[in-house]
Amino acid sequence: MPASRRISPLAAFLLALPALGEPQTAYKGHGADSVPAEVIARYAPQPLPPDLARRIQSMMDVRAPGMGIVSPDGSKLFFGWSVTGTSQVWRLDGPNTFPVQLTGGEDRTTIVDVSPDGKTLVLQRDRKGEENPGLYLMPAAGGRPAPIQHLPGVQTFHQFVSADGKWVYFASNDVKPDSYAVYRWNVETRQKEALVTEPGLWSVSDHRPDGTLLLAKWTGSLTSEYWEWSPSTRKLTPLLGVEKPEEYTAVYGASPGQLLVLTPKLGEFRRL
Repeated sequence: MPASRRISPLAAFLLALPALGEPQTAYKGHGADSVPAEVIARYAPQPLPPDLARRIQSMMDVRAPGMGIVSPDGSKLFFGWSVTGTSQVWRLDGPNTFPVQLTGGEDRTTIVDVSPDGKTLVLQRDRKGEENPGLYLMPAAGGRPAPIQHLPGVQTFHQFVSADGKWVYFASNDVKPDSYAVYRWNVETRQKEALVTEPGLWSVSDHRPDGTLLLAKWTGSLTSEYWEWSPSTRKLTPLLGVEKPEEYTAVYGASPGQLLVLTPKLGEFRRL
């Protein structure tokens, strides 16, 4: 072909740009609702034959149990295991004992905490892979999980259980989809109380016995601000990263008013 008629790869790419720029369905949300059902049906992989799936699983051990959480008295281990095909919560009552399955069904369930007295488990459950998990309480001896919060289209993440076991703290985007508020849930009355509803990606980094919270407000993939929430005034006080974005990881120190901070701000490496 004459040189004047030859199309270079770059020119071919530029000619294709208008087609690439045609309007497309905007990506919105996450989970199953973010992709049309017909698209999922078109591109989803076909299930493997059971014999082949079992062979692969035996070779790769893809259903190994997780590390789990030890009960406060050290007598039991609660852990996640997908041996049934779906991740569920199991219990070991001691060394060389047979595991007891505590949860079942088709929804992926994981353990995130154990109450200080060891009698209650805090579970996180995701329905049909929607990526909108909810929180549940369940007796450690077994029983039906009781919902703390599990709302359609809302993510609810556990933060911690108070030392007296009366409150479960969690963060959720039930006010705004792009903002996480901080709540506490009364175990006795089963009522939730909003603590921090200001816009932002809030999470609890640490807490004091009196209910004071050290909160991280994420401003980037690594950067965050740190604020303190007072239970007496119910107000936020800025501590770190508010004036200038920086990478911080902070927890309370042993002394009042003390923070332990991990940050690269003082040099090329992270320092404590």
